[in-house]
Amino acid sequence: MNRAFTFLTTLAILVLLGGQSFAKTQKPSEEMILILIHHKSGPNDLDVSKLPLDKTMDFPSKKEMPEYEVYRVPYPKGIADYFGYDVYLHAQSGRYWIYQGGGVASVSKFYGPGLVKDLRK
Repeated sequence: MNRAFTFLTTLAILVLLGGQSFAKTQKPSEEMILILIHHKSGPNDLDVSKLPLDKTMDFPSKKEMPEYEVYRVPYPKGIADYFGYDVYLHAQSGRYWIYQGGGVASVSKFYGPGLVKDLRK
């Protein structure tokens, strides 16, 4: 019984670690790369000034989440109070939002929507 418990525990850990490593290595889509290039303002910053502040947008629900591609801009190492950025791309409509969170004042804002087709001009 002890061997079975050890085996199942090890299997569960491998499955969890495997899922995490897969999520980290997923490459962004062509549309997501276009958004990141268009809004990039630094190694870990996105320029949100070209998008309106969207006070109606909230994080997608678990039910809605499969409709979105989400990209988290890497957070710089060694800095405590820094804005974090996540890009939410609604694949079917081509609309996207940039979430800006964190910082000294604990900001939590969505900017957008932007349209991927407008970035291709």
